Amino acid sequence: MAGFKFDSEKHTIGGRPDLIVRWNGKVLIFELKIDEEPEIALCQIKEKGYHIPHMGKMVYLFGVNISSKSGLIQNWKVEVLNSAEGGKRV
Repeated sequence: MAGFKFDSEKHTIGGRPDLIVRWNGKVLIFELKIDEEPEIALCQIKEKGYHIPHMGKMVYLFGVNISSKSGLIQNWKVEVLNSAEGGKRV
């Protein structure tokens, strides 16, 4: 699929992120929550170190809230880390 590589619930030292997408030297890490704020998902990604194996690449962290009533994405938030610079936010 156009050079995209997907890993779902891939085991890492800190746990299992819901989805990792790798493409063109970039890494997108998704953590999904039901009826919770996206910031909670972002905190989980950072606290568990899901991004650490991808140091040296641009890493995008996605916290996604899904509504239990509709089953649709209610809201989401993204943070960009420049892992080549020690995880600095961009």
